[in-house]
Amino acid sequence: MRYFCVIAIFVMAVFYSGCEKDAEVKPKDYPYVIIEGIDMQADNYVTFNAQVFYSGDLEIIDHGFAIRDVALNPDYELFVVGSMGACNRDIKQFHYTIKSGLVKGMKYSVRAFTKTSENVVYSNELIFKSPVGLNYSEPF
Repeated sequence: MRYFCVIAIFVMAVFYSGCEKDAEVKPKDYPYVIIEGIDMQADNYVTFNAQVFYSGDLEIIDHGFAIRDVALNPDYELFVVGSMGACNRDIKQFHYTIKSGLVKGMKYSVRAFTKTSENVVYSNELIFKSPVGLNYSEPF
């Protein structure tokens, strides 16, 4: 019985010492952006659409879209195709249209981005195949 009490006290001590206060999640000071979709007009253009859900505490000094060729660039190096400069805190949506530079039938990955003085934040990734109408021989 004495052995059981010692084990019970030991187990309770270990159990209660392992309980810590939950970590406090503080609001982020950087923006939160997602890419909403891609509009493709087969003969003319591709438009990327993004939404800023939270602009953060830091000034956005640049925003836009970055793209990569999925097959030729597996290391995930992004190329900025739509740098739109600084924006105010009230921005909720932004768009960018590409009218040239895509290779016909090539798969691309696109992400929206926001840049502050301290960091660059990328959105989720969307993958698309360039439409027939944007048949250009040179990638950007």
